[in-house]
Amino acid sequence: MRSCDEIAPECIDSHFISFWFSIDPSKTHFLRFIFEGYDNEFQMTTLDKENAILRVRAMKGSQGALVRLLLDLKEEIGLKSITSSPYKLSLPKEN
Repeated sequence: MRSCDEIAPECIDSHFISFWFSIDPSKTHFLRFIFEGYDNEFQMTTLDKENAILRVRAMKGSQGALVRLLLDLKEEIGLKSITSSPYKLSLPKEN
């Protein structure tokens, strides 16, 4: 059986599920602060600072809570897209 790293290099271990999304760039620090209140259930990485493309790793079993939280904050953080696959993320179009 192949390891998680061989199948999806962005997957570090089997205890987390990754989600990719984009938000209003000015809200990145606010969202990180919110996630800190969840005591390491969610780990956020900024992949593209200018466009606020983020990856959040959620502990298995808490992915529903993550999606609900993001949808509750949708307007406040300017949530533009959310996916469980980095290949399906709709990014802003360049002019």
